[in-house]
Amino acid sequence: MAARKLITIEGVERPYDEGEWVVYNPQGAPSGCMRPDARTADDPVKAAREFWGDNKTAMEHLTRGYRIELMSRERWQAEIYPQMLGVSPQGGESA
Repeated sequence: MAARKLITIEGVERPYDEGEWVVYNPQGAPSGCMRPDARTADDPVKAAREFWGDNKTAMEHLTRGYRIELMSRERWQAEIYPQMLGVSPQGGESA
């Protein structure tokens, strides 16, 4: 069995599949996410291309203020996933 690619996520060496790419809209809210694969695991430009489907569309979004960030799966689950479900950090639904 092949070893999984290791990358640095939040200052810690981890297998690439323990991360999550999060896309933020220009207002700073998370607007999408995807699991990295071995090709996109440590390259935000490649991840953006995969997320938006092609280089031109990815670059249009990035120049309009979207950004993409790699974070640990644990952080994604605690911080981002609830926001994407519309749940506030206090446990109720977001306004």
